[in-house]
Amino acid sequence: MCGFGGYVNFFNNRAIDKSVLERMSDALSHRGPDGSGILCDNNFGMAHRRLKTIGSMDDGHQPATNDTGLVSMVYNGEIYNYSEIKKVLEIKGYIFKSDCDTEVLLNSYLEWGTDCLKRLNGIFAFTIFDKRSNTAFLARDHMGVKPLYFCLRNNIFLFASELKSLLASKMIPRHLDYEAFNEYLSLNYTSGARTLVRDIEQLEAGNYLIYSPKGLLKFKYWDIPIDAMRQKKDDRYYEEEFLHLLEDSVEKRLVGDNAKGIFLSGGLDSSALTYFTRKSFPEIKTFSLGFKENAFDDNRIYAKWIADKLGTRHEDMILEAGKIDISTLKKIMWFNDDLVADPTIIPTFFISHFASNLIKIVLAGDGADEILAGYDTYIADRLLSFYQIMPSRIRNYVADNAARKLVVKEKPAGLAFKMKKFLNGAKFPALKAHFYWREVFSEQEKRNLCSPHVFERMNSRDPFSIYNFYYDNINLNTSIEKFLYIDQKILLSSMLKRMDSMTSAFSMMGRVPFLDYRIVEFCARLPLRLKLKGVTTKYILKKIMRGRIPDRIIYRNKRGFTLPLNKWIKYEWRDMIKDVFFSSKLTGRCFNPDYIDNLLKQHCENREDNSWKIFGLLSFYVWAEVHDIDMGDNCV
Repeated sequence: MCGFGGYVNFFNNRAIDKSVLERMSDALSHRGPDGSGILCDNNFGMAHRRLKTIGSMDDGHQPATNDTGLVSMVYNGEIYNYSEIKKVLEIKGYIFKSDCDTEVLLNSYLEWGTDCLKRLNGIFAFTIFDKRSNTAFLARDHMGVKPLYFCLRNNIFLFASELKSLLASKMIPRHLDYEAFNEYLSLNYTSGARTLVRDIEQLEAGNYLIYSPKGLLKFKYWDIPIDAMRQKKDDRYYEEEFLHLLEDSVEKRLVGDNAKGIFLSGGLDSSALTYFTRKSFPEIKTFSLGFKENAFDDNRIYAKWIADKLGTRHEDMILEAGKIDISTLKKIMWFNDDLVADPTIIPTFFISHFASNLIKIVLAGDGADEILAGYDTYIADRLLSFYQIMPSRIRNYVADNAARKLVVKEKPAGLAFKMKKFLNGAKFPALKAHFYWREVFSEQEKRNLCSPHVFERMNSRDPFSIYNFYYDNINLNTSIEKFLYIDQKILLSSMLKRMDSMTSAFSMMGRVPFLDYRIVEFCARLPLRLKLKGVTTKYILKKIMRGRIPDRIIYRNKRGFTLPLNKWIKYEWRDMIKDVFFSSKLTGRCFNPDYIDNLLKQHCENREDNSWKIFGLLSFYVWAEVHDIDMGDNCV
């Protein structure tokens, strides 16, 4: 885990400003405590912050330059198969001065150009400037585990590992992107290339770009395979192959000299990773987090139980609402600069801080739900077709009456909340229902929330159109398989931002074995019955883990990092939230204060569970203040 930034200026005679690179580097200091470097050349400059995970402190210094000084690189991530690539390059005559993936990556480019991407297995984002062709080559790993942002403005091309590093350059105005804000209100995050700051984009997963005096070109070098490539095998073949891939993926992610650990929730995914890690790394440390509210503390209890069974060195902590004040939220939103308002970002922040005192590399189970149909929404997708067999008048009557009578409880993943979502979503066709189950503010709710000027500006793009685009343009057999593809493209991107931003805040490297691109390809070609069998999610993972970890863990109800958000908003956070909402210039100028007040009243009176709406708005308010975002003249 490292960080880098820089810029390219082809079109005027001004020298590269080292002070710009220093500011960009300072904004990334948390990502690389083990070293820093700056390179200024005629028309490009690079800055790097290093966290050492492979090689000695003298190896892997960046910016890295080849022997002729004509090709320079900054890089964040890890190439897990670098040793194999190194052997191939040595046969071709390359001489290496270190045992480090940085030198391997640079020489891979020298040998194969952009085709080097076809040989890499890892998590990475990098920028290579090639003076021979006067081009900048930027690339991001297959699934987008490592972030990479860029901006082309006034003929200056800037790039960085984090959005705030670009802002630190002072070359980019801090204007809100209203179309992206529309999507944010719908989902509590943005997807694709767009960010909430106008002119700043992220390079999408599996993509690379070339910037030269001729302009900017983007290319896709990898994508999630679709049905046309699927092979028909028996179940035993799939189980053995999946087991082999998962074991190998975990083993590859244990490379490096730093202390390692696992975020252990006591659920299937993290317990499976712990099982495979223990086989080759017996001294692994595991970490879990719980809450003083008993209904939300079972993750910590189960994690301790499975840690004892597997024999790990286990540590846990209790998170209380009182530990989270406005200054803490500001700190979280400083690191959460490409804003993702998933409430689990709070426990991820705290457990990362807790674990960083003991480890620098952490494995997590992120991605398993998206590639193996692990969410309850996929069960809802399956049940929808049966529910919709009933005549529409009966369905609408059931939905309208039942949804009104269901009482919201302060329990994790409450049945009332799920039933309301399902029944209201069941009024729509399958794709719209799947979107609705992930939707935070509907179009009408956004109209009620926002001032007329804000709503008019942001309403030029319907966030649902992104779902429609993928749904209509992928050749898959069933709706659920299409939803899995869509969620890997849209939802998973936000989950990975959360993991990277919160672990890097404390100079840790997060590794996600389920998202080895070989596993993603394998699962994409896996028959749906081995992912979602009836209403059993992640079927193949449960099958291969039988006899390896206890059934008590395998068949636990999915919980994740759920926190008592419903309760905290009603009680412990209520005054803080009101102070943020009603002391901010945004309320009244950009948002309707009566609507916001009603959101809080509905929630506190148990009429609606508005947790995600309130948290999404709270996050935006704090984020906009911390990063000094200009809402513009439209916010009047």
